Amino acid sequence: MNIQSVIMLLLTVLINGCFSATAPSASDLIKQQTLIEQGVHRLRAGDFDQAEASFRVAITIGPSAAAVDGLGCVAFMRGDFALAEKLFRQAYEGDSGYNESLGNLALLYEVTGRYDRAAKYYRMAVNAMPTNFRVRNNYAVFLDQNGTALEREKVKSELLMAKALLDHPAISENVRVLQKAEEQ
Repeated sequence: MNIQSVIMLLLTVLINGCFSATAPSASDLIKQQTLIEQGVHRLRAGDFDQAEASFRVAITIGPSAAAVDGLGCVAFMRGDFALAEKLFRQAYEGDSGYNESLGNLALLYEVTGRYDRAAKYYRMAVNAMPTNFRVRNNYAVFLDQNGTALEREKVKSELLMAKALLDHPAISENVRVLQKAEEQ
């Protein structure tokens, strides 16, 4: 190979390395979102293998904090808490505007007994996503089970705000249980 060929090869490598990959098309982004929604549906149905596959395919289309977070949820449900934590953190660090991973980290820390971290991440999640009824409900239950008597009003407040956002049966049951406990 002569010197001119080597220079051309190096220039080709340098030039190609300086260009970013083409951004996914609008139809690719729609497909990615559909795969993420499919993964969530499969996760809720307990079909972890198919959920994982959906999230993985979504990532092949382009970067997606939601898909990485979904993989973290799959790991969490399988009991692989170390991997779940890594993926939740990766999702948040990859897109600091994607705050759902904060709520997932809070729940993970609660389940694994790291209550100080759980409280910190619940507060961060509620502040970042004030209209997320799931985070508010989970935070209220966490405070009820791990808080002090001074936090009883905070529990009630968070539950009622969660219920105002969505009158979900689980939240209504939590409100009922709290009210019954207050009556005793």
